[in-house]
Amino acid sequence: MIAIDLIAFALIALFLLFRLYQILGSRNGQERPPEQSGWHHHITRSPNPPPQRADAMDERAEQVIDITPQSYAGSNGPTSAPVTPSALSGIAKIKAADTTFAEGHFLRGARAAFELIVKAYSQEDKKTLRELCDPAVYGVYEKFITERSARGENMDTTLVRVRDPEIAAAELLGNEIRIDVAFASEQINVTRDADGKVVDGDPDRIFDVAEVWTFRRTIGSGSRWYLAATRTSA
Repeated sequence: MIAIDLIAFALIALFLLFRLYQILGSRNGQERPPEQSGWHHHITRSPNPPPQRADAMDERAEQVIDITPQSYAGSNGPTSAPVTPSALSGIAKIKAADTTFAEGHFLRGARAAFELIVKAYSQEDKKTLRELCDPAVYGVYEKFITERSARGENMDTTLVRVRDPEIAAAELLGNEIRIDVAFASEQINVTRDADGKVVDGDPDRIFDVAEVWTFRRTIGSGSRWYLAATRTSA
């Protein structure tokens, strides 16, 4: 009877160890602890998110955007991405200076930042804009938000679709990385006055928006990606 009990306990212990392995997974020695660099951002879910947000933006908005060099080094995720021929030389120089850089992971974070910044500007979320933008870019956003608020107007932006972004240009200036990303999206933009009357845009019309956003990061521990400039694509 004792032997049967011992065998039963052994089987239970093996089962628990197997479940623990499934939950925690295995380590391959390549994991690195996260550091305060790259893109880190928290944002809460909108209480009434619009339908058909691009790539489940509201689900991702509750998470931490973390594509630090440490987070993607040695991972099994994509490391290549659409890059224009004119940007290949710059990408090669960046990789030589920063061996943790992977364009696929960079573009994934850039796309998330694009969606967050568009949403933050519409919702007058200055905290998010300040965290993700250079001071000069933030100043422009803050100016338009303040003017819009003074007029008693509210802006609503729906990202219907965001196509896969592309690295349009890349350069290494000393220890600073600067990368131009081409974004093509479909958006519904509407501005209403205090009475709810539409003063700009069309709630029933989807616009094609093509822009180039420049992101920058200084190589080194503690550095982060920031939006440094935007322009309309030709």
